[in-house]
Amino acid sequence: TTVLTVATLIAALGVPAEVAHADTTPRVDLRVLVVSEGGPATDAIGAELAAAGTPYTEIDLTRSDRPVIDAGFLADTVDGRPRARYQAVVLPNDNPFPAGSPEMVALAAYEQTYGIPQVDAYTYARPEAGLQYPTSGGHSGSVDGMQAEVTAAGKAGPFGYLDGAVPYEDNDPAVGESYAYLSRPVTGADFTPYVDMAIPGQPTRGTLVGEYRHNGRRELVVTFVYNR
Repeated sequence: TTVLTVATLIAALGVPAEVAHADTTPRVDLRVLVVSEGGPATDAIGAELAAAGTPYTEIDLTRSDRPVIDAGFLADTVDGRPRARYQAVVLPNDNPFPAGSPEMVALAAYEQTYGIPQVDAYTYARPEAGLQYPTSGGHSGSVDGMQAEVTAAGKAGPFGYLDGAVPYEDNDPAVGESYAYLSRPVTGADFTPYVDMAIPGQPTRGTLVGEYRHNGRRELVVTFVYNR
């Protein structure tokens, strides 16, 4: 399958610019926080970051000795100036923590305070991610051999370098190679599709990559699985 690089995913949400001459202006370190459950999507993003030479810190949620994600882990003060330690947060999905988790609360507050974008590496299409469930006229399943397109919003912004067509491979008809959730945004949600595809059997298109803005936060929502 076609993989969009993590640099582009992060750039899609616009990392906040640093103002160098104001001591009280928050400093944002150019490091990415990758929170992983050991799945292929976060592994692929980690590999892209390593290949590009982009500093990143990975937290493996399956390890009992991992650090706790809290306000002190995410930000501090340097020479009297607030510092955000990460320019972007990559999660395996829109919320990999248990209900009511203080870690997700800390991440949301961090993103709101410092304007930090979140990338949902591979998530189910659901209202919490700004999308309708696929059962509501969408699609859950293989997209082998199908073609996605960069939307007008994508071409005008973060994915303008693409030709437009985003084909998915089908190297072996007997093997499932690409899986996706195709869905439309929830009515009233501030959601902008950047890459979409025709929903099989429907006259509409469903998003594969889009930006969801809510509660002072920005998420890049990716609903297809991929590997490195």
